[in-house]
Parts: sequence; C-alpha cells; structure tokens
Amino acid sequence: MTEGLRLEYGCGEHKTPGYLGVDIYKTDYTVASPQAIFMPVCAPGGVTEILSVHFVEHFIRSDVERLVRMWHGMLAPGGLLITCFPDVAAMSDDMTLRRKESIPRRPFDHVWGMAISGDPQGLYRHRSFWTAEEYAKVLRVIGFRDVEQVPYQRPRHDSHWTSEVRAVT
Repeated sequence: MTEGLRLEYGCGEHKTPGYLGVDIYKTDYTVASPQAIFMPVCAPGGVTEILSVHFVEHFIRSDVERLVRMWHGMLAPGGLLITCFPDVAAMSDDMTLRRKESIPRRPFDHVWGMAISGDPQGLYRHRSFWTAEEYAKVLRVIGFRDVEQVPYQRPRHDSHWTSEVRAVT
C-alpha cells in the first residue's frame, strides 16, 4: 500500500512520528475533542494506517467495537490497523509463573490500580480487559483479515504485559 494518511488514536502528548494524532487532549499535532474519538476524521477509505497504543482498554467493550467498526470504515482497502493493549492473559500467566517460582512479582495493586484509578476524570481508568485472542475475534467479525499477534516492541510503554495485534482491511 502506498503512503497516505496515518492516524494515531490516543497519542496523548507522545505522538509517534509520521502519524496525525487523534486524542481528547489538544496539542499542536492532534485533532482533538472528546467527540472526535467516535467520529470519523476523514472520508471512508481515506486512511492507510491506524495505530492505537494503550488506548482501547480505556473504553467499555461495546465502545471498543464501535471504534473498531469506525476504523474499519476509515481504512482504505489493504489498510493496516495496529492495536496495542495490556493483555489480561499475559498478566495472569506472569502472576502464576512468579508465584510458582517464588519470583518477586509486581504487586496486585498495579492491576487493581488500572481498573480503579485515582484519576478524577476517569481518563486513565481501564474499563475493559482483553486477551489477544478475544480482540482478534472482534476484528475478524467486523471484517478485518490477516489478523495476527506480533511481538510488542514500542518504546513508549512497558512491554511486559502488552499484546500487539495487526489486521488488514
């Protein structure tokens, strides 16, 4: 696919180079408003790539499905969706392994804090937890193809419990 418009949803203040940011926070490099999150920011088929890093977990599942449907419509044929999120199965596996091997583990408070944060506006609270398999199934139902989990290698977030799922329209 040729280069075209590349969007990053939920970039906050850390937009990935080469992408236009879409976030509720207005900066010099974002299209921003709480409503923009659920409204297409371009014509159908006008985007070649959408990146979402640690974003979908901040929405309830029905809103994630709504976002993914919107993204599918915005992507051109052959367009790429890259979604990265904390994988609840990886969290569970890590906690189980560390318990079995008596390895010091991250306190459970870390996981609990993601669900019930002290953020007064609730913007950082995690409202849904996914496994790569669950998320991939949603993508396939919506019409994405070539859905695959790949190793997470983005520097912005801890990769310890993160899954990266890629899909093509």
